[in-house]
Amino acid sequence: MSVNVDEGADELAIMARAVDLHLPDACRPGVEANTNVLRGYVALIEGLPLSDHCEPAFGYKP
Repeated sequence: MSVNVDEGADELAIMARAVDLHLPDACRPGVEANTNVLRGYVALIEGLPLSDHCEPAFGYKP
């Protein structure tokens, strides 16, 4: 999928356009807040020290 980037377009508008999502102005504050929360989670996960020598977990059993 090709996304045309306008000069001065903000990152949120670019991401919405990339997935063909209409983003009303009234929804922008909530979408921006949730995007920042998710970026925080990504940073936490990326910061975990993971060993290449651990056995994989093949199934989840609560």
